[in-house]
Amino acid sequence: MRPRQMITLEMLEDRNKYMVLVSNLTGVPVDDIMSNQQTDSISQARHLTMWALVKLCGMTHTQVGILMRRHHSTVTYSVSHIAQGYGGREIDTLKNQIKNYHQNK
Repeated sequence: MRPRQMITLEMLEDRNKYMVLVSNLTGVPVDDIMSNQQTDSISQARHLTMWALVKLCGMTHTQVGILMRRHHSTVTYSVSHIAQGYGGREIDTLKNQIKNYHQNK
C-alpha cells in the first residue's frame, strides 16, 4: 500500500464521527450505513458520509473506500452525486448541517 493511502487512527475516528452525525441527521442506523443495503434512505446516508470524508476531511477516494468497505469508484460516484445536489433541497440542508458541524468542531 502506498504511503498516501495509509489509514490512520484519526481517519477512523473521523469516519465514526461523521457516520454518527449522518445517522443522527437522517435517522439511518450506523450499521445500515456500513451495510450493503440499497434502499434510498440508506444509500443517501452512505453517500453523505463519503462526501463529508472526502470534501471536509480531505481523504482520498481510495482511503474512504477502504474505511467504508467500498471500491474507490463507488466513492467517486457518491461524492459527485452529493456535490451535484441530487436529492434536492433535503440533501442541500443536510450538507449545510454537516458543514456547520465541521466548522464548529
